Amino acid sequence: MTSKRHRDEAERLPVELDDEQVAGWLLAHTDFFDRHAEVFEQITLHHQTHGKAVSLIEHQVSRLRDRNQQLQNRLKALLDTARENESRVMHLQDLARSLIVARNLVEVFKALEAGLKRDFSVDAVYLGLKSDHPRAEPVKGLRFLTAEDQVCVAFKEFFRHPRPVCGPLSERQLEAVFPGESGLLTSAAVMPLGKPVMLGMLVVASREAKRFRPDIGTLFLELIADLVAAATLVHLGQTT
Repeated sequence: MTSKRHRDEAERLPVELDDEQVAGWLLAHTDFFDRHAEVFEQITLHHQTHGKAVSLIEHQVSRLRDRNQQLQNRLKALLDTARENESRVMHLQDLARSLIVARNLVEVFKALEAGLKRDFSVDAVYLGLKSDHPRAEPVKGLRFLTAEDQVCVAFKEFFRHPRPVCGPLSERQLEAVFPGESGLLTSAAVMPLGKPVMLGMLVVASREAKRFRPDIGTLFLELIADLVAAATLVHLGQTT
């Protein structure tokens, strides 16, 4: 009975079939292997990696196993990203708390520098403010910029079109913001401070070349820049 049914179905098919026709016919008759179990059991395939002949069932099991592993890997990646983002949010909250209690611009910068180095894998921090605000003590990394300042000259395009920039900086730019350290810092992020009026710039740098790549997302960097701009604006009118 099985062989007769098989012959009847074969007679209804074209004499010569290409791969697409066979695949299309099987997709249109998904019960074929249910009705012809002997055919299903006799089909063998060559394993892509080892070249070993395996049954169709074994092949399907192997594909399902691979698919399951891919899904597990994707789930793990999503969970890792979620945990990383949660950790960043907590660090961001700690940084905001430190900036809020700062009593002047010097303390703002010191809190910013400590928080970024401790929690955000940053090796160097620079805060440049477009202001003639008087400063009681010189602080490395905190600078008040004028139009003629070498930083403004080195970052002329950035000040002309302020937007987040990530990646390697030129030797001139690194020497302007991190004098004496430019040879050690291989990647950086430059963030504008303040909207719509630009208060200045925040530069964070790392010794790791891949830490601040041009293709990374800048959401958390922009949030940090917004916090710094708000904290800075509070103290710009102070004299100490």
